[in-house]
Amino acid sequence: MNENSFIRDSIIDTISYEFISGLPKCHFEPHRTEWRMFPYTVIVCVFDSDYICEIEGEQTYTVTAGEVLIVPGGLKHRMRFERPGLLNCVHIKYTMLNSMDILTFFEVPRIIKNKDTCNMCDLVDAISNTASNGINSLKSSIRLKYLALSLLDKILDNSMEKDDLTQLMLSINMLIPVLDFIRNNLDSNISRKDLAEILSLSETRFHYVFKEIMNVAPMQYVKNERLNKAHILIATTNMTINEISISVGYADYSNFTRQFREYFGCSPSDIREKFRTNRMF
Repeated sequence: MNENSFIRDSIIDTISYEFISGLPKCHFEPHRTEWRMFPYTVIVCVFDSDYICEIEGEQTYTVTAGEVLIVPGGLKHRMRFERPGLLNCVHIKYTMLNSMDILTFFEVPRIIKNKDTCNMCDLVDAISNTASNGINSLKSSIRLKYLALSLLDKILDNSMEKDDLTQLMLSINMLIPVLDFIRNNLDSNISRKDLAEILSLSETRFHYVFKEIMNVAPMQYVKNERLNKAHILIATTNMTINEISISVGYADYSNFTRQFREYFGCSPSDIREKFRTNRMF
């Protein structure tokens, strides 16, 4: 499969998005968040007062009026807003090949300030308003998808592809049967042997191949996917947290809450409460 046919046949049809939450332009009082990590991208547009974001292992970013802050999923961060002002914001996840976060394949700037920022802020507003009005028709579903992908297009216009991107995607494509199996069986017992057999490899060889491509051991990847899925279900559904823990493969509720807190920096109930009270931004 050459590069062009791979992109056409294996990637284009799998590009998707998941809206988690958002707020159109509105007044925010001074506030600060604790350290946290999300399995999706945070986008904040600043209209007047400075917005400050610390990202672990990087630096402190001061986002000023007319700038857009982008924090891709998987980055531990905290934020503070020291004076009252206007913001709009959205939590959203972009995927391809069914489970891969698109932004992990790009060098995404943390702050964007150029001709695109006004349009990006308008898109965040439109996404938040469209979603809050309810996706109850084909027309509204198509509109939301158009807006979400337009926002992604603006983000990527300001990002750089990582080195050897095509080779990386070709390598990941080999793992798609395994990644699909994991995604579709999070509520079941999954062993490294099960995953190795999908590719007809020994467990040892499979472990090496998977880690070489994904930069994480296969069973750690399974754990991460379970916790990431749980986080999104907590944010977007009315399922009880116990129901969610079972749905992602945790029979022991206390073990689930402990691992969730270790991974995300806060408990499942904290996440649910903050989404219900719009305190996630």
